[in-house]
Amino acid sequence: MADQQVQSKRLDGLDFARFLAFFGMVLVNFKVAAGATDENAAPWLASLHESLEGRAAALFVLLAGVGIDLGAKRIPAGHSLWPVQQRLLIRGCILVAFGMLNLLVFEADILHYYGLYFFCAVMFLPLTQKGLLTSACILVLAFPVVAIVADYDHGWNWDRLVYSDFWTVKGFLRHSFINGWHPVLPWLAFLLVGMAVARWDLSSQKVRTGLVALGVALMVSAWLIAAALNLSATSLVAEEPEIADLMLLLISSSPIPPAPIYMLTATGSALVLLSVSLWLGEQTWLRAILSPAFATGRQALTLYIAHILIGMGAMEMVGWVAVDASSEAANLQQATLAAAFFTVAAMIYATLWQKRMGQGPLEKLLRLLSK
Repeated sequence: MADQQVQSKRLDGLDFARFLAFFGMVLVNFKVAAGATDENAAPWLASLHESLEGRAAALFVLLAGVGIDLGAKRIPAGHSLWPVQQRLLIRGCILVAFGMLNLLVFEADILHYYGLYFFCAVMFLPLTQKGLLTSACILVLAFPVVAIVADYDHGWNWDRLVYSDFWTVKGFLRHSFINGWHPVLPWLAFLLVGMAVARWDLSSQKVRTGLVALGVALMVSAWLIAAALNLSATSLVAEEPEIADLMLLLISSSPIPPAPIYMLTATGSALVLLSVSLWLGEQTWLRAILSPAFATGRQALTLYIAHILIGMGAMEMVGWVAVDASSEAANLQQATLAAAFFTVAAMIYATLWQKRMGQGPLEKLLRLLSK
């Protein structure tokens, strides 16, 4: 009974982390939909949105990796992993299908990337923890080289945020694996780190403290490396412009392109939030307060689709969706207010649905189709 209680509390913590990731993605995506800028926004609000860009989605992907490996742990030692791998392949196909449909409405969709991550996870699942972490490092370090060789800007109109040949085989593969919103190279690294983290006992306070320390160390290291490279790049601009350009790419903390500094800082923040969420999920006195967030985290797939179809649909009805990337239909305060309102509505819905129906509708459908 004690083991079951620990497992339940740990899962509650994961659900809370999914809620945080979901809320962060709603804030980011509503800002994008509105074409909102930081101009005339309160400094704290602009800083909040800047800190969330790429970080909320990274936490989502890392949590997907945790979930995948926890599912594999249910397989008895010595038995084949094929049942889990088969389920991943089926779910990957379903998520790619969902994502391609979602792309018709929202070009920055992440679901089809999830499907591709799941396909890759099938190959990486048998690796040891060390193998997973090593593979993640290779993906992160390989990206700058590939980005330069493959011409990262190819296909993009950055002024309008339009990708010219996405609906061709070559363009789809390039966008999905190299220069899209969440390309497999290097975003798969977040999933692999999550899978590796799940190999530890996440119910252990020692492990969770270690995750916080590791997360902070990654962020601090990234900032120090970026500062050193920035000084070097500044001195090389006149003499070696190509090398300086490479250094500037390496120190970018923006999710586009997802350079090593961004990957390190996003991984570090995800590990800290994961650990804090696991701790909060254990606090009995907080359960009543956090239960709506737990319910929302358990329906992340359903609510991700809902925030695009319903949330952005409502924004469009009141004229808060930008025609293109160069226009602003709503300011940052309005976009944030819309995101907060939608998230509160989502929490109310998720709580009521869970009491009456259990799993979310799309979660239930995904589980039925992948049995």
